[in-house]
Amino acid sequence: SSYILRRYIKYIQMCFSPFFSDEAKNLTINYYVFFKKFKKKFYFLAPLFPLETIILFSETHAKIDFKKSVTQNDVINAIEILSDSKVYNKKLLENFTFKKGSR
Repeated sequence: SSYILRRYIKYIQMCFSPFFSDEAKNLTINYYVFFKKFKKKFYFLAPLFPLETIILFSETHAKIDFKKSVTQNDVINAIEILSDSKVYNKKLLENFTFKKGSR
């Protein structure tokens, strides 16, 4: 039920505040540097705050698994979520420009 879900979310927020392991920090930094190199080429796919987005997604993934530290696996999952959303946004944008040009 929604009541149980709300209690679960509240419990996670109160009890877990994961910290980044060294491997997770390095992976986050490396991805961010890589992302910044290609941001100009794919500017319409870039989130407004990519580093904050990756950190937030990574921490959330760790919280869901009841972990006290963010691991490399959490960061990889966050990057995959971000990448999948960009591919989806790119398809939407291509679809939009195709329909707009056909009018």
